[in-house]
Amino acid sequence: MFDHDYDEVPAELEELPAGAALAVVLERIDPTRVSPYDTVRLLAAQRRQLAHQQARFHLAAREASLADPDEPGGRAEVDVPAAGDELRVVLAASRTAVGRILDLAEAAERHTRLGAAWRAGLIDEQRVGILVRGTAALSEEHAREVIDGLVDEAGTLTPSRLIDQVQARAKALDPEWAQTLYRKHRRQRRVRARCTEAGTVNISAMDLPLPGGVSFTRRVNALAARAQAAGRAGLIETIRADVVLAVFHPANAGATDDQIIDAVLAAALPDDPQPRRTPDPAGAPPDDPPASAGGRRPTRQSRFELRVGLATLLQIDDRPARLPGWGVIPAGTARELAASHGDAEWRVAVTDRTGALVAALITRHRPDQTSTTPQEPPIESAPRPVVELHVSEAVLDGLHPGDHPGWTRLIADLRHQLACWRTARTEDRAAREAEERATHEQAAQERSAEEPGALVGLTPFGHFRGTDAAGWERAAARRRRRAREALARFPSAALRRWITMRDRSCVFPPCGASALESEIDHTLSVLEHGLTVGANLGPACGHDHDLKDQGWRLEQPRPGWFTWTSPTGHTYDRPPRPVVDDLPAPRPPATPSRAEPHQYADDGPMWENDPSPPHVETPAPDAPPGRPPPGRRSLLDDPDPPPF
Repeated sequence: MFDHDYDEVPAELEELPAGAALAVVLERIDPTRVSPYDTVRLLAAQRRQLAHQQARFHLAAREASLADPDEPGGRAEVDVPAAGDELRVVLAASRTAVGRILDLAEAAERHTRLGAAWRAGLIDEQRVGILVRGTAALSEEHAREVIDGLVDEAGTLTPSRLIDQVQARAKALDPEWAQTLYRKHRRQRRVRARCTEAGTVNISAMDLPLPGGVSFTRRVNALAARAQAAGRAGLIETIRADVVLAVFHPANAGATDDQIIDAVLAAALPDDPQPRRTPDPAGAPPDDPPASAGGRRPTRQSRFELRVGLATLLQIDDRPARLPGWGVIPAGTARELAASHGDAEWRVAVTDRTGALVAALITRHRPDQTSTTPQEPPIESAPRPVVELHVSEAVLDGLHPGDHPGWTRLIADLRHQLACWRTARTEDRAAREAEERATHEQAAQERSAEEPGALVGLTPFGHFRGTDAAGWERAAARRRRRAREALARFPSAALRRWITMRDRSCVFPPCGASALESEIDHTLSVLEHGLTVGANLGPACGHDHDLKDQGWRLEQPRPGWFTWTSPTGHTYDRPPRPVVDDLPAPRPPATPSRAEPHQYADDGPMWENDPSPPHVETPAPDAPPGRPPPGRRSLLDDPDPPPF
């Protein structure tokens, strides 16, 4: 080990509050002369100080926008239409950019907890913007509840996860508004084509109905994967683009999927970008589709996955559902999607009162009005969709099959399966306790016996209380089966299902990749004699799975709790995530939230030569004069999102 002459970083760096004192300390530290361990500490402190300075900057911008020499004290108490014009000169910024700055400053003043967390450096400008823009359409009371409920943890969430949480809370508070918002935007579905500065074309299909958009995307993904497996080189995104062109090209009208694949293969260009690495078939789990003859195994496809409460499908409540990779959807849309995916694999996550998983069930029953026959031709090579229902033990125990026409068989099946899980848990617990008692009594006899020959052997069966011999045999059979599974290379389907439902996503702390899209990773590798058991498994996406080969160390102190240690020596915990988030109960606001679309369909031409066409927003009827309500301006010039 070589000795390095590193500069010392104060031990109390993490305790210094953001502000002048921390700024002085940070200014004296040269980042190039500290140890690898301290560079991470320094980065975290700089982030807190930067967030603090961002808050100060926005406060100064707001005060400059209110500066008025003609008013008492030189400050206007209300905004005026010309507010911010001087800021445009000072910052060399557009009205839209200045408006965004002032919107965040005003929000920090209105929401005191948000402003305090920002000034303390606990939340940065990006996350403040997500909270403010994500609640801009909500009533004041709902916006305050969403922001106050998330401000404490917002700094620890990735932007995408924070957006998801904002949407989930907003739609849980006002399910009727969420459904109205979806319906009104769906009415504005449209297609726009724009020529870029380079001469290429961007085509956007916007505000499509979710079920149709999901089906379209799944088919494009499946065709692209087939083309890739057939030997089409290049990035999967490039192949998807060629699939879309081939499907809609007039020359391919009425073409079969095989003919579409041929057209995609023929569309390859010599200078198409190539992937950085080729998927390794040796690392594929046994249920992955093999590569077709003459081609390589395709890139793992996105899998349709709907997570919705059983009570929501039974119309007992209107809690929002989740479509991983897409976002939070209202209850009505979730019911529509579930009904159209009767052919999917229906899983059921039974939770305790804290939202933790206690049973991972699977059912072949469907509601009477739901057909298991696909409503559209099956997509070849596409992974089977998954519909995951979640329900608490208390709710499932309280359901009576006869009270829900059409759901009788499904509810009865779930209640029966849960009873079997409970029986198995009771028998396994009794078996463990019996073994412990037998071990303790055997040890006591060995200590008290005068001669070794006087010992009397004890068996766990003699101490197996609370059930009969058949229960002991069932527990022993389960133990033998688990012992065989523990030595296998890949987990069984049941164990894989338990792990994906327990952990929800990739277990690297900031990653949000769905567990269904991830690889089931051994925390202690098989090469190091790690067992294939729940306490040694967790989902990890392809990128994060490779981190263990790049100096990161992973441990699982208890099932579902993952601790990562970086090459610099810092540890990061990823605690268990509840299957069901703790969302607020519905409460209609006194003042309705806005649900009007920001853009409107019209009969104008689809083609637009300007790559950044101007958008004009119609103010709400009750909007005050002057600047639009906070958060509205920032939506005017957002670029059209890509379709994938």
